[in-house]
Amino acid sequence: GFTGLPTAGDGDIEISLGSGTLQIDEAVTAGAGNVTFAADSIDVNVSFQAGTVLLDGGSSVDIAAGQQITSTGASTSGIGIGVAAPTVSIGGGTSGFETLTATGSGLIQVNQSSGSLALHDHVIASSVGGVSISAAGSIDEQNDSSTLNVRTDGQLTLVAGGSIGQSAGANLGGTGNLDVQATALSASAGSGGVFVSHTGDVTVTSAATNTGDIELQATQTISVTGPVIAATSGDIVMQASQIVLGDSGDVTASSGEIQLT
Repeated sequence: GFTGLPTAGDGDIEISLGSGTLQIDEAVTAGAGNVTFAADSIDVNVSFQAGTVLLDGGSSVDIAAGQQITSTGASTSGIGIGVAAPTVSIGGGTSGFETLTATGSGLIQVNQSSGSLALHDHVIASSVGGVSISAAGSIDEQNDSSTLNVRTDGQLTLVAGGSIGQSAGANLGGTGNLDVQATALSASAGSGGVFVSHTGDVTVTSAATNTGDIELQATQTISVTGPVIAATSGDIVMQASQIVLGDSGDVTASSGEIQLT
């Protein structure tokens, strides 16, 4: 294992362990520099800020609740914060103190390569760089509620081998769906459906599932500019104060019903 880190001013910090656990319990000071941690397991138990942050776990990455990792910049590939491992656990934050926060132009990218990913309340926030979340299994919220899980001023991309969220039930009155706020939304589920509740206006650039329903809900306007497809089975329900279908905003349920309210 490894505990404690040097101070690098505005320089870069790179630590790679061939095996074992990299445990971050002490202050990380990188200024505008870039932080890269790679190990079999990575445990982060402190808040810190850097230009970019990359956490690459061979088996797991665990970020404790109540901590905040902040990115102020972007890598050459556009990443502000990158978290990747077979198992990813990111503890919850609070509004304005989200666990993963990008204040610059960098994308927040979270990739769980095995199993399902559970998102706590106020876990991710970014500015124009956007957010991309993918999981081999499902993407769901840890606690069914109407509290935001993810917010961004940019594009939110969700890709799951299983479902995204859970059904909100009759009249979309429940709290099982994933709670997000974004300028634009793209969601793709392999099976089980897409269930997303949005705060404010949102542009849906695409939404698709191989099997299962699609439920898209917004407190204001949903503008559909790309295809919304329930490919083999399932209904499509969209609920908002206004729904605008663009020229390319085709809504298709191959063997189900479509309801726009």
